[in-house]
Amino acid sequence: MRMSLHRITITSRRFFPVSTLVFFLFLSAQSPQKILAFSVAGTGTDSASVDTTLYEVSAARLKSMIRDDKRIVELSGGVKVKHLTASITSDRGLNYPDERVTYLYDNVRVLDGTMRTRSDTGEYYGDRDVIVMKGHVSLVDRGVILHCDLGEYDRARRLATFTGNLRLSDSTRVLYADTIRYDRNTDAAEAFGHVVLIDEVENYSIAGKHGIYYTTEKRAFIDKSPILTFDLKSKEKGTVKSRWMKFDTAERIGYAIRNVRMVKGETRAECDSAVIYSNEGIVDLFGSPYATNGQSSMKGKRMRFLYDDKEVKEIILPDKGKLSQKPSKGSPWREDSWIKGDSIEIFLSNEKVDSVMIVGSCEAMYYPIETDRSKVSNDFSTGDTMYFRFDDEVLNFVRITGHAKGLYKFMNLKPIETIDSLSAIADPSLEYRDFPTEADRVIYNAVIIEYFADTEDVVLRRNASLKYSNRTLMADRIDFNSRLNVLEAVGEPVIDESGQKMYGSEMGYDLDSNTGVVLNGSTKYGEGYYQGQEIYKVGSDVLKVYNSKYTTCDLKQPHYSFRAKRMKVFIDDKIVSGPIVLYVGEMPVFYLPFLVNSIRKGRHSGFLRPNIDIGINSRAGRFIRGLGYYWATNDYTDFLLTSDFNENRSFRVHLDNRYKLRYVFDGFVRLNFYRDLATYRNEWTIESQHNQSFGKSASFASNIRLVSSDNAQTAMDQSEDIQRLVDRKIYSSGRFRKTWGGTSLNISATRNQVLNVSSPTETRVSMTFPSFSLNFPRASLWFGTKHKESERGFWESFLGSFHFSPNIRFTRATTESEARKKTTFTTGSSASFGQQQRLLFLDISPSVSMRWDYFKVLSDRINPDYKNLISSSAASNYKNEFSMSFSSGFGTKLYGTFYPRLGPLVGIRHTLNPTASYSYTPKITSRQRENRSVSYSLRNVIDLKVLSGGNEVKKNSVLVWNINGSYDPDSPRESRFSRISSSLRSSISNNLSLAMNNYYDPYKKEILSTDLSIGINLAGSFSYPGEWKIVEHEKVAAAKDEKETAPFDGRGARNVQSWSLRISYKYSVSGSELMRRVNSSIDLGGQMNLTKNWRVSYHGYYDIESHSFREQYYSLKRDLHCWQASFIHRRFGNSWSYYFQISIKAHPEIMWEKGVRGLRSFSRF
Repeated sequence: MRMSLHRITITSRRFFPVSTLVFFLFLSAQSPQKILAFSVAGTGTDSASVDTTLYEVSAARLKSMIRDDKRIVELSGGVKVKHLTASITSDRGLNYPDERVTYLYDNVRVLDGTMRTRSDTGEYYGDRDVIVMKGHVSLVDRGVILHCDLGEYDRARRLATFTGNLRLSDSTRVLYADTIRYDRNTDAAEAFGHVVLIDEVENYSIAGKHGIYYTTEKRAFIDKSPILTFDLKSKEKGTVKSRWMKFDTAERIGYAIRNVRMVKGETRAECDSAVIYSNEGIVDLFGSPYATNGQSSMKGKRMRFLYDDKEVKEIILPDKGKLSQKPSKGSPWREDSWIKGDSIEIFLSNEKVDSVMIVGSCEAMYYPIETDRSKVSNDFSTGDTMYFRFDDEVLNFVRITGHAKGLYKFMNLKPIETIDSLSAIADPSLEYRDFPTEADRVIYNAVIIEYFADTEDVVLRRNASLKYSNRTLMADRIDFNSRLNVLEAVGEPVIDESGQKMYGSEMGYDLDSNTGVVLNGSTKYGEGYYQGQEIYKVGSDVLKVYNSKYTTCDLKQPHYSFRAKRMKVFIDDKIVSGPIVLYVGEMPVFYLPFLVNSIRKGRHSGFLRPNIDIGINSRAGRFIRGLGYYWATNDYTDFLLTSDFNENRSFRVHLDNRYKLRYVFDGFVRLNFYRDLATYRNEWTIESQHNQSFGKSASFASNIRLVSSDNAQTAMDQSEDIQRLVDRKIYSSGRFRKTWGGTSLNISATRNQVLNVSSPTETRVSMTFPSFSLNFPRASLWFGTKHKESERGFWESFLGSFHFSPNIRFTRATTESEARKKTTFTTGSSASFGQQQRLLFLDISPSVSMRWDYFKVLSDRINPDYKNLISSSAASNYKNEFSMSFSSGFGTKLYGTFYPRLGPLVGIRHTLNPTASYSYTPKITSRQRENRSVSYSLRNVIDLKVLSGGNEVKKNSVLVWNINGSYDPDSPRESRFSRISSSLRSSISNNLSLAMNNYYDPYKKEILSTDLSIGINLAGSFSYPGEWKIVEHEKVAAAKDEKETAPFDGRGARNVQSWSLRISYKYSVSGSELMRRVNSSIDLGGQMNLTKNWRVSYHGYYDIESHSFREQYYSLKRDLHCWQASFIHRRFGNSWSYYFQISIKAHPEIMWEKGVRGLRSFSRF
């Protein structure tokens, strides 16, 4: 972002002399007639009425003679040739009348108007209209002087040629050339040889090997090795070279074309072509021009220079320009600083850069030399526009606007450290540090970014943001001093440190010492808001807060708050305060000498906050609940120890251990101990669960629950733990499973215990240990190579349709009651063979099952107190036999489709699925009996298709009716047919459900029992007015980013499910007419949001037969912003109870309550 530019000085003298250049090269300053004023008779532009072929030759003395058969007239004394306005004179001459040739000698002069020409000799050829001047030829006309060795003019061809030591000059300019040729037919003047034009006044020269000038078109070309040299009197002359040069003298435009090279001292410039507009003071460079001056350079697709009579005023790079500067001496960097953008304008004053403007896709990279030599840094910035201002070629101000952002990197080095890898290689005593990966990073952005070089201040304006390490600062304005690494922020500043935001009116921060100050600050930890008039950050993890305030209310004027003069915050750990006062509104209501509150996130060790209160019913006195400690042992396990104390009643301790190693094992262990302080009775419970994997094919799982007595669970769990109270069974199990492909091995053990058993013969404990089973995968009877279905032969198709699945099992089981304990051993194996075939429209599935069973009673002990119990007989204590059974099933599906077109109903599909099966078990041993049976079923399914929103929607299984029965041909005639069961289920919509089950006796021809249930579930919502939303400016600053918990519609109204209703009707009838039993009841429940803050819930169970409510419950809740109040009433039979509580939402332990606390578990809130 910061860059100083060395000047690339190009004064107007380099481009101004375009109009005079051609004159000096090609005599263009004079008219062609004047340049040829020494023409012989017949030359000129005389009138057509005059005979221009006649000319007059005269002398003081004429002498005729014949020499070599040629007539000669010798002329002497005042020789003169007169032709129109021109005259030629000499001291003597020879005239050849027949050849029309005149030779002039000594002091030859030509006079025509203002032009005078002199030479040693002259020749005039009348036939060819040619005059030749030789020896010390000189021409003077209007200040222009021409010297050469030979001059010739061909009047017939209208061609003039000067050659030999040619020198053309006026008062300021001198032209040298080997030859100049002028063609009046084309008005073109051509110079050959070593052409050089020198202008001492304008201080430049132009050289080349060939040039041409068209006088009519005022155009000139130098097409062989053109070189423009300027600043001739300077120690550092400048040159311009190109493939060829072109000049338009009328428009004063010059062109340098192909491979243009410009040199002036340390300044170098290259481009494909250049155009000079002298009248406008513009120079354009094309073809990716590139210019350097010392350490500085610039390039672009084009360049434009604007100048006046004295100096260059502006340089423009209109298309993808870039300015670069190599590192200066003493810099730790080897990279160039640069600026680039869509267009660049450089403004100069007194041949020095005054300012630079970049527009469009601006980028800048700066590698400075820091004042503190131990610090190295660089800065990268981007924006829509950039402005740089210089003072005496030194950068002093930068402004970036529009999507301005940047990245500032810095690093502090020790004397033995370097960021230059080459220096580290050359000097082994230096330690290399990788700047790109190790440097500190400051990311900043704003609408406007300003940099003040003298103070090294960076100012971010409007929507400013600055990020350093894990801290992000946002404000309307941020001032950052890169030299001191300090910053200030005003305009609702917010600092975000690892997701923890601090708000204030002003902020200051020292990046090096990690200290800062916030005025009128506020922040949020967990559910609470912390505020302070002055907040000082000391080090990286401590805040000191003065005139502090803590609350969970998000309003500027909170409904409650804890206030203290001084508070210390240990970030991500805890808050410690001195004397603290609880205010409700602005009224002090409670005083604490100190407060310690944990704000650590995630798992961490610490004491639990207990509940202290007084009960009002017979069960509860004064008590302390939840007193305990949490120990976050490591990442894999933790412990929770809690205790409850009821005054003069009981003491409970609960230990909970959780553990988990991902992908290996997980589980928990819970221990409970209970001490009755009145009876001194002790009870305990143990509950454990463990799951472990041994690779992908083996696993172990266990679930253990143990109790000290039948009363242990009741003693441990309070009335609010309803689910645990009604659960009177204790389950424990363990299981190991291993698989190999399709084969699986299972080894398990179970223990089930029923509490509070009243009958001595009822099983109290049942246990299996161990239980073993080995199941083999299902396989076919074809053991050969398997082929595709289309390639199978007869035997492969036939045998492949038969499948069998064998297994082996054994179990050791124990059952125990108060009167008896019995242990048995059971083992066996089975295998089944089955096939599925389709015959026309029938599905046929024959199967064969084989089974081996072994059973033995290992022990059978009877309590002597129950003498009426008899031990099992020897025959019933042992079994070892093989059995077989055969079965075959038949079934089909019939479909019927109807299109009634009744309202939205457009289609009905009825699926009828009748099935029948026959099974036969032969008698193989004496203990077995032959058995035959037939079972049948009829399944009806109704599917609908309805129109919804213009589309057809399928509703599957709207009505399902199943009928089942069986027939035993070996039973007595009056009982061969079994009862027929019917099950009807319907779900027309999500809001209505219907289910009915009954049994029909085919012999009595009556329904034995019927169960009917109907369920209705309804729900709806209201749109609450949007003005219920809290106005933004009423919130504390730290709460402004909090999102609404419920959405609003386009009119600003909140949409919530504000009511629901559930009605369930149950009816059952069973038994004969004399012993008929009827039960019917209604279960009713629902809730409604009366307003935004009021909510009511109700639940009732009504027994229709007794015309009374068995149970009723209702609750009322009021949302009080950061507080909440609830009232719960329950009636169970003839007893009732209630509970009322008002509490702080975020701190429910700060509350006041009345009634039975256990009712809270019924709350639907």
